[in-house]
Amino acid sequence: MAEQMLMARALEDPATLDKPVEDVMDAPFPVVDADLPVERLTTMLSRETPAALVRRGGKIAGIVTRYDVLHQLAGIQ
Repeated sequence: MAEQMLMARALEDPATLDKPVEDVMDAPFPVVDADLPVERLTTMLSRETPAALVRRGGKIAGIVTRYDVLHQLAGIQ
């Protein structure tokens, strides 16, 4: 989603492509521990926060998206 918004901005204003990354980047994704209950994760994810980074053993081990959670809750693999 963020990539689409950035592309739309670049199409509307080509000078966007010349800006520093820090000027066009969105807020960082939250970091959650791997043992966080799914019900707590679902309260964190939204259109504005579509994903969270997962920390295991003090290191980032992956990323979980709203799509991932919805599929898990629906039993879709």
